[in-house]
Amino acid sequence: MRETLPVNRIVHFARNENWITIKGTRVRIDDDGNLMGEIGKKIQGTERAGAVADTSKHLQKEILLDRMNDNQKDAFQNFLYGQYEERDADPSCVKVSEFIEENPDLQYSGDALYRGVSATPELLEAIVVAEATGGTIDQAGVSSWTTDESVADDYCMVARGSTGGTEVMFIDRTSGTRSAMSVQNISPHGDEEAEVVYSRNAQFRVTSFEPTDYTFRGKTYRRYIVEVEQQR
Repeated sequence: MRETLPVNRIVHFARNENWITIKGTRVRIDDDGNLMGEIGKKIQGTERAGAVADTSKHLQKEILLDRMNDNQKDAFQNFLYGQYEERDADPSCVKVSEFIEENPDLQYSGDALYRGVSATPELLEAIVVAEATGGTIDQAGVSSWTTDESVADDYCMVARGSTGGTEVMFIDRTSGTRSAMSVQNISPHGDEEAEVVYSRNAQFRVTSFEPTDYTFRGKTYRRYIVEVEQQR
């Protein structure tokens, strides 16, 4: 690995206050990451109680929406609200990918992106093979990433608790423009999740695959840190 990553920086909660935010909803998890309940949802859009809407973000939103036709707007809404059946072949996900790829001037070219998932044995095997052979992996369709590592931390922990799978944190260190687009200004989750969406056609080269053990509330867990770069 090129640098020491803060992989042990897992979100720590005050006693009896295991509350995190997932897709705009405050949810409570137990020490193993199992969902226990939820409370109110975040205000949607860019307007927030007690705050003035950011003019530049509003302008960016208008530019993005002006570029889309009605079908594309519907497709993004379906994806962002989870109204699709399958992240690869669903018509909405296909349209989201097409829009990203047809608008290179809107594609993401910023710093590292993070994605926390619960990995199946098949995905772990594919990662190992890709690292050893120089091959590539995909994300099984349109995929949500974030510029905020702590958001991906949350998803790793909840994924472990809800599915019993293996925690994997993808870190995308691609330099330059990616086949991805920030949806932060049109997402109902806004700045809270700092979401960037990758096209379903994106392929990734695995540059590093490292297991990391961490302790949370007296228990030891394992997470795999997978560094990737988009194969262009």
